[in-house]
Amino acid sequence: MKKLQLLIYVFLILWKFEGLIMQNVTFYNEKKSWKEAANFCSKKGGALESNVTLLSEHLRGITQNGEHEDIWLGKSELLTKWTYVLGCFYIYGDFQHFVIEPPETAKLKCQMLCNNYKFYSINGKDCYCIEEILPFHRANNCNCVGCYKVWEHQLPNFGSLDSSKQCIVATGCDGKNLQRSYEDCNENYNATCDNGAKLEYQKYLTAADECETQGSFIKWYPDNYCVTQTLKHQHWTNGRRHKETLLLKNSYDTETFQPLKCFKLDDGSEEQEGCNDNISFFCKFGK
Repeated sequence: MKKLQLLIYVFLILWKFEGLIMQNVTFYNEKKSWKEAANFCSKKGGALESNVTLLSEHLRGITQNGEHEDIWLGKSELLTKWTYVLGCFYIYGDFQHFVIEPPETAKLKCQMLCNNYKFYSINGKDCYCIEEILPFHRANNCNCVGCYKVWEHQLPNFGSLDSSKQCIVATGCDGKNLQRSYEDCNENYNATCDNGAKLEYQKYLTAADECETQGSFIKWYPDNYCVTQTLKHQHWTNGRRHKETLLLKNSYDTETFQPLKCFKLDDGSEEQEGCNDNISFFCKFGK
């Protein structure tokens, strides 16, 4: 009985530290770009391994003195997909729910987990993936108790390849067609909160913070806005994307990734690398 208790205790300790014993880590001596390697692992139900200590141990077991060429790590700095705030809703009924730890990385992870859903919402560590928003009641103020801010993120890429341009400006109407441009968020433009409050010539984050203090958010201008209204000046929209550093998990769809910088294992240490180099990698499988 004591021996059984000891084995259980050892298993729990090992599980607590990253679950290393529960993972199957496989080396692939194939030369691929970072995204090709990430997609390869993902299609097999795994993910690129990121743990430098673990990989160094494995490499010592499969190479002489642990000497090896560079190895991709499952870590990258990327641009998230374009997204905008649809509104604040009382959510109930049909949705997918995840609990995400740690909460400081929850927003990005929620967006990744909800990649195949049109909408998502994050509140603390609670993530909700929502396919249809029509059944839910929209609140007039985002400070309401029990309601959640909802983002839509199955948007077109809008054609902007400049990673410094992470905010969207509504520039005006061309007949019935809304015109948009993609700008550095530190530029100054007018803004209108979704509750109708007008803000003059501010940086994006300043305007967003002011709207939030009013229980609102920067207005999003839909494609059909110019059918019934006009826009005489350039205005911020709440459409945004972000630069984020992410460790890959098995549940992420890497096909949609836009990596800017990728990380590799070089002589036992982590280094940044251009993502298009072709080098070997490890896939991890399991929990």
